[in-house]
Amino acid sequence: MKNIFILWFSFCLLCLPHLSFSQIYLDEEEIEDTWTVSVEKDGDSISDWVVVASVNGKVTHGDRLRVRIPIKTTERCSIGNTMTTFYTTNIDNETEDQFLESVMIPATLNDEAIYVNLLFAIRFFDDHLVYIDISYNPLEYLKDHFKGQKDVNLILKDRINQKGITLINSDYFDVSQNNFSLNGFNAALDRARNECERLIKENSI
Repeated sequence: MKNIFILWFSFCLLCLPHLSFSQIYLDEEEIEDTWTVSVEKDGDSISDWVVVASVNGKVTHGDRLRVRIPIKTTERCSIGNTMTTFYTTNIDNETEDQFLESVMIPATLNDEAIYVNLLFAIRFFDDHLVYIDISYNPLEYLKDHFKGQKDVNLILKDRINQKGITLINSDYFDVSQNNFSLNGFNAALDRARNECERLIKENSI
């Protein structure tokens, strides 16, 4: 029986050469208020994948804070794109949807004044998810920036655009802030970088 299993397993490997151990990737189970790591597959090629360290929101649970690391080169594995989403019920029509595309608005990140980029909004059931790009930074910078802090607090602010139109966040976001734990943050960034480097190394052989 054992020999039959070995022959069957060997046959499967020969018939499916596109399957390899290098395609085994990190996919940690999400833990409440703790940073975890997973690989998001956006296509068949590993160059289309990203390693993501993330944590749930404390105000809106499903709006996770993410540090995304594209799997491009080993050098790029040390740089992350910090982003999040804001779930909102306040977008009622396509005009409002399009008005939020590629719009920079002020915000505060732990009381520090910054600008964030509203990338786009997608329909989520009867409401919308607005994707928000916060910044690109070296992972070591992020560790140092949040050193000694327990949480990240992001608050979206109002803005007057070039046409003199005030973008009032309450017109578009029924909840304009979220809070995120930093529990396990540094260790998750290390695991994400290591996973990125591992996948590049194993798929370049």
